[in-house]
Amino acid sequence: MENALRYQYSNGPLEGTNNKIKVLKHTAYGFGNFNNFRLRIHLMFALKKGA
Repeated sequence: MENALRYQYSNGPLEGTNNKIKVLKHTAYGFGNFNNFRLRIHLMFALKKGA
């Protein structure tokens, strides 16, 4: 708790990224192979940066 007040850093953005990947993993259960899943993750974050 002290560190939260002392430092301005937070792991919130990383937790959000992990959550998005977990949701995508759940919805992508039927993907045939891991490469398709990996490409989907890269596409999702590339579109986010472009917006």
